[in-house]
Amino acid sequence: GNRTLIVGSAGGNGDFSGSFVVNGGSTPSLTKTGGGTQILSGGNSTLNGLLIQEGTLTLSNNATVTVNNNVAVGDTNTGNLNIFDNAALTMNGELLIGDSNGVAGNVTQTGGTVNVGNRIRNAHWPNNISTYSLSGGALIVTNAINVGWDGIGIFNQTGGATTAGQVIV
Repeated sequence: GNRTLIVGSAGGNGDFSGSFVVNGGSTPSLTKTGGGTQILSGGNSTLNGLLIQEGTLTLSNNATVTVNNNVAVGDTNTGNLNIFDNAALTMNGELLIGDSNGVAGNVTQTGGTVNVGNRIRNAHWPNNISTYSLSGGALIVTNAINVGWDGIGIFNQTGGATTAGQVIV
């Protein structure tokens, strides 16, 4: 069956180095809860979904994460996703930044590669202010980057490279 690993529920901080492996053949999902920061470094992990309800999840030091479905940042409270160093995040679905009405999401990419198989929805919901900040690395989006669908979306690029099918503002 489906399995979900929940990290950060007590609001604390933590570091994990290595790969997520689930016995029994099912692909796990990862949910980040609580206001603290969780850091994933090194290793190769495949996830069914990735949800950052609140707090911060950082991928660094060559962490490679592949997500079969969507990645959602900011669901119950402000959520943050950081991609640093040579980390790689690949998703087959969408990157949802600010995934609930009135809840902000923030993505900061200073290096590495983010590859989105469908589109980015930045500030899709009303009363939502969400940001993607790119200062290094590569952002590759197969379809569209939607900036400020119903809310206020900010896409700030000061470095790095962006490739997208289209940008809709």
